[in-house]
Amino acid sequence: PKTQAFSPFTTTLGSTLISLHHSLLSALSSERSSICFPHILKCLTLLATTAPYDKLGVDLLTDALQLLITLIFQVQTDDMISTRVAMLLCASSIIGTQPSSQQMTKYLAESTAHIGRILALAGDRREASQVRTEAFRAISSTARYYFEAIPWTASAFAVLENALNDYDSGIRIAALKTLNEATLGTATAQQRVLVWRFLLGGKLPLLVDIGLHDRSSAVRACAIEVISSRQADDCKALPEITTTQLCRLLLIPALKDQVIPVRVASWSALGSQSVALCPPYSSEDIKWIEDASTL
Repeated sequence: PKTQAFSPFTTTLGSTLISLHHSLLSALSSERSSICFPHILKCLTLLATTAPYDKLGVDLLTDALQLLITLIFQVQTDDMISTRVAMLLCASSIIGTQPSSQQMTKYLAESTAHIGRILALAGDRREASQVRTEAFRAISSTARYYFEAIPWTASAFAVLENALNDYDSGIRIAALKTLNEATLGTATAQQRVLVWRFLLGGKLPLLVDIGLHDRSSAVRACAIEVISSRQADDCKALPEITTTQLCRLLLIPALKDQVIPVRVASWSALGSQSVALCPPYSSEDIKWIEDASTL
């Protein structure tokens, strides 16, 4: 009787997954049907988020990401909105699959220009809001796990500033979440301070201020949640933006906002560690709080 070489099941399964991965990338490179293309992307997204790429090889993911970033700006289908949304969703899933892996860090460090193009896409008001939202999602994943891969230049901050002023509340929330992710992940204390200076010295206080009547309560609640995520070290590094100022900013919506989620977010922020770790209130501060509560 003939004998066959024995292959462990895990080896066979690994080879099958690698073959499937390459087949999906090949299909993405050649397929242009607006019906088939999103389904291929869904398969790749599912594979990227479930397969053990730490054992198969993270370089497989960087190859997929490189192809996706190229296709985002080159591929043409009958339904470009759905196609771009699916590609950006797949890209953000891949970036978040292997947090801070060496291979992904190296690839993204060499691809800051491409990341900058995705950020510009997120800020482009000519694009559909779905595309811009998913572009911000991809930037959020990058900001959390690979902070230095994003070109934090004046032009990048200008894109974010414009997004915080956008007429679409979903875009404003997406921009806020992107900046928040930048302060929660791999960024150093110095890098977090860079983002906080931009946030607290610009649009963020205006998004919280109930007196300005922002059209979207969801935006106000999101802005307040961003403030509550501030770390204690960030407070010490921003002496010109005192904790008392933040408390004053949050007390009005906590006491007076008519929207319950906004009031809940305000009280949660006031009770958070970053705001609670403040120096003793002066008599002037206490008087201001008493006056605010009786408005």
